[in-house]
Amino acid sequence: MMELLRKEFLSILIVGIISGGLAIMAPASDYNYYLIGLLTSACLWVIYVVCWDLLAGYTGMLNFGQLVFAGVAAYTVALLELHFKGARPLMILIGLLAGTCSSLLIGLPSLRVRAKYFALVSFAILLVFYRITMTFISIFGGDYGLSIPRVFSRETLYFTAIILMAITLISLRLVVKSRIGMALQSIREDEETARAVGINIRRYKLLACLISAFFTSLGGICGFYYMGHVGPEIFGMMGSFDVVIMGVIGGKGTIFGAALGGGVLSILLEFMRPVAEYRSLLYAILLVVVVMVASRGAWGSMATLFRKHPQKKEIEGDLT
Repeated sequence: MMELLRKEFLSILIVGIISGGLAIMAPASDYNYYLIGLLTSACLWVIYVVCWDLLAGYTGMLNFGQLVFAGVAAYTVALLELHFKGARPLMILIGLLAGTCSSLLIGLPSLRVRAKYFALVSFAILLVFYRITMTFISIFGGDYGLSIPRVFSRETLYFTAIILMAITLISLRLVVKSRIGMALQSIREDEETARAVGINIRRYKLLACLISAFFTSLGGICGFYYMGHVGPEIFGMMGSFDVVIMGVIGGKGTIFGAALGGGVLSILLEFMRPVAEYRSLLYAILLVVVVMVASRGAWGSMATLFRKHPQKKEIEGDLT
């Protein structure tokens, strides 16, 4: 473990510097609520996308329902806040547990189907949860969702989102560079070969789902407390599709590439609000352009540029 930390020291340092810069921006802007909201959202999208990348990019499990984990965790905490008077840390822990366990609904089917069928299963589960929230209106609030008064300040949740993002990035970076990551990539390349060399396919797939759901659930809970609201839109197709698009454009199979896609495109989404009706079209065009021009995503393209310069091989190694 210490050897892995030593090898990844530069990556951890970069994450720390970026996180520190984001933390400084709040007081530097005199705690401008618009900026804090924008950057909090960006941090949460980074969490969602890198967690998706652990499944899709490293394990070969294309998940069209990544936000199911965040939605289950957020709705669980919302229901506890509205109907029970307990310790808030306990409510958060129960929500985190519910969101993490919801990964079994996606993880267990993955043990019996191939990758292309897994994508359909994950999409179906997303639709099931959306229908549940719209059917049991007395419990989940229907179109209006569930809302609570603000219990944490925007500033507190902003710094919390930064910390969660940094922990998620560092943790997943260490996972994919460890023996677990090697096993996941072997499964992605060829399940039969991985099974032949003694890799426990079931265990590693479920482990990847649980890790991905754990951090996604943390992001979902943080997002719920920041907004003070959770609604059925979190189970909508567009949200989880945005996660997929961000991951592909940033660079699938590269934790930092996925983070780049999540951070930059989430901010782009905000500036596209005036033309919201054309957002899907513009997103589709951007995706097609990236796939045609840079099939490995933005991060992969940058790595290719570094590879063209022999003197920068060491830097390129850190990037990929």
